[in-house]
Amino acid sequence: MIPKSVTTSVVDFIAKKRDLSGEDKHSLSTAIHSIVDPNTLRNIHQIADDLSKIGILDNLKDVIEANVKNITFYYGGHDGWTPNHFIEDMRKRFPSADIQKDTNNIGHAFVLEHSVLMAEIVAGILAPKLNLSKKSRTNDLVCINNKCDTWHVEVTRS
Repeated sequence: MIPKSVTTSVVDFIAKKRDLSGEDKHSLSTAIHSIVDPNTLRNIHQIADDLSKIGILDNLKDVIEANVKNITFYYGGHDGWTPNHFIEDMRKRFPSADIQKDTNNIGHAFVLEHSVLMAEIVAGILAPKLNLSKKSRTNDLVCINNKCDTWHVEVTRS
């Protein structure tokens, strides 16, 4: 287990770099402390072990091709976890797949700063796949991280 003083220093460093304070800093602290929790580390190890049994992408090719109309691959435009060559490789392997590259500078951990924008993107991707239509209403006020905006997507069957 990592000493609390070390994780607190990490939180302080990240919070300062990202200009986080108050509730945002508290959320970051909670996330970091949960990640270094022995149970979480055990779960991460189990997931890694499970993924190693699934195998490489080539072993999933038949599954992806069978479901290609129902899958969207959405890659970050500036994401160290998914370099640009991953996107090009996927486009070559699955030319009929819906493979999109983000153009909104959304980071890998989108829930920290871009959850509403990502929700809008996902809604836009899902609506046509599920034969849904979107109706925007501007009379609902939604507040996320103390940032309020009029935003609402009402989804109805077409």
